[in-house]
Amino acid sequence: MRILFIDDSCIKKEGFLGHGGFIIDAVNVRPLMVDLDKLKTANGIPTNIDLKWSPGKDHYLRTKYRGNRNDLYLAVIKLLSKYDCKIISSVHDLNNCYGRKAHGWDIEKTIKWATAQQFDFLAERFQKPYLTMVKDSGILVACEEEGRKGLILKNFDFSLKFGTSFRDLQNICLNPLLIRAKYCSLLEIADIIVGITTGCFANNKYALALFDSLVEYFLMNPHEGSTAFASTISSSTIGFGLILFPSSLKTVGDAIFKKVDSLYVYSKKGLLKQ
Repeated sequence: MRILFIDDSCIKKEGFLGHGGFIIDAVNVRPLMVDLDKLKTANGIPTNIDLKWSPGKDHYLRTKYRGNRNDLYLAVIKLLSKYDCKIISSVHDLNNCYGRKAHGWDIEKTIKWATAQQFDFLAERFQKPYLTMVKDSGILVACEEEGRKGLILKNFDFSLKFGTSFRDLQNICLNPLLIRAKYCSLLEIADIIVGITTGCFANNKYALALFDSLVEYFLMNPHEGSTAFASTISSSTIGFGLILFPSSLKTVGDAIFKKVDSLYVYSKKGLLKQ
């Protein structure tokens, strides 16, 4: 069984919404939880403190933590390599969504519409290429979002039963399990991942500084049936591990990948230095 842990990041001022996180084999969930607790302890953080990309003003990371937060987040990201985790995220440019531009939807209506879309996008890529490639079943575990719980379950229930517009979700066995982050520490890792990913599109300098550290974990186009291939990282990732909407957002995505595209190519052997 594979589990996709999902959290959200909404930057209303700049108009970006993201959902995403990471996939892990269920047998590795408890070991990763233990490693996360050890990392907190090593950094002087009580294990009951939830790590967040954007903590509130009264959060422990702002009031008592004396280390460098980006170094802490980098250490969290590096935990993924031990368990062969894969990242899937989706980002919407809310101000350029059709309903908002053509029909004048307010931001809250646009967020609700985009949320339903993003859960479908993530499930489609979780189903294929990931679950079909590893020949396993999977479930989604998502952070319970204030005011959107019913929306997520209602929309996804239809997709689970009848498929999305593009994919039957045959390997996904349940509706998303929604849980508060304080009761599921691995959602803290999903929060950091989607916070960095979405923050990059809002030109957040701290997110941009960490983006390259995420790249190797993104789900990439497996180029099924190919005996050999070489591709830029951006063209293998955008549309697979990173789904962007509308299509005009891809230009920004390409720019974010510019540095890593100049250093590496993706091939049958994985990432190779140019």
